[in-house]
Amino acid sequence: MSQVIVDASHERDAQIDAQRNDVMRRCEPILPSLTDLRLRLSAAEVARGRGLPNATALERWLVLRRLPPFRRLRPWICMDEMVSRFDDDQTLSHWADEHGYRASVYYRFVARETGHQWNDVKRLGRSWVRRHALNAWSAYLR
Repeated sequence: MSQVIVDASHERDAQIDAQRNDVMRRCEPILPSLTDLRLRLSAAEVARGRGLPNATALERWLVLRRLPPFRRLRPWICMDEMVSRFDDDQTLSHWADEHGYRASVYYRFVARETGHQWNDVKRLGRSWVRRHALNAWSAYLR
């Protein structure tokens, strides 16, 4: 019985990873901006980096690729990046201090987006973040 549960869990994780990878492929031209951990990075800045005139043009670009709006897409990609990047060797607070950011801003960001504290999100891991990201994006990915 437990083997069946483990197999189902691995299958579900593989399915989540496949769906997430599809989203990442669709937004590949702007992926470096989406994984940039500067929280104040705006849609207009990302648009200019892509050679688009403004944030509205970026939103149209996202719609054409069946992707969520910037305000829904970027937070969850940042969260995924944070969970994968910050472990016991390099903590979020240490990284924030090194780069001149206030760690409390990142902790509030995580709590606002997920409803959970950073330590809980980190413990729950990438699979949890990816599952919730896909849930938040589901209406746009069809």
